Amino acid sequence: MPEKKQHRITIGEKELTGMTDTACTILAEVRDVLSIPNLINLCREEGFLNLKKRYMGGLWVWIACESATVCRKFINNSGIHNVFSKFCDLEKEFVIKERMVLVEILSLPICAWNPCMFKKVAAIWGEVAFSDDNESNCMSVGKVCVKTKVMEFLNEVVVVEIGGKSYSV
Repeated sequence: MPEKKQHRITIGEKELTGMTDTACTILAEVRDVLSIPNLINLCREEGFLNLKKRYMGGLWVWIACESATVCRKFINNSGIHNVFSKFCDLEKEFVIKERMVLVEILSLPICAWNPCMFKKVAAIWGEVAFSDDNESNCMSVGKVCVKTKVMEFLNEVVVVEIGGKSYSV
């Protein structure tokens, strides 16, 4: 197998993202990926009205507060702990070590066209977050969202055995 070509670049200090007033910013990991679209409303229910959020990747969001005091109150709020599992200070060396990927599973025989089978195949790459169980969508293609540490493009064949017969999926 040929070796992967590796490129190298150098980034200067002036090219980096400005990180001023980091005391007003929190990196937070959500417990459930499905809560991300509704985070601002969940935070408002806990009394935090002027937050700004940005999705970072994986289960991580960037929360900007109006002051360092609000940040501390946010981190110590018990209702907020129901939504988030982890908090980190904003540091320039922070790296997302996982990502959320929508895996499409094709070529299963018709007897295996169900969410359980699609999830079982997708679980090879990581933890299943949710699947598209909408019955009005194409039944022959399974779509499963997976939290994975694999950072490369997922384009692999999986051999699935059903009743002694192998299928390349």
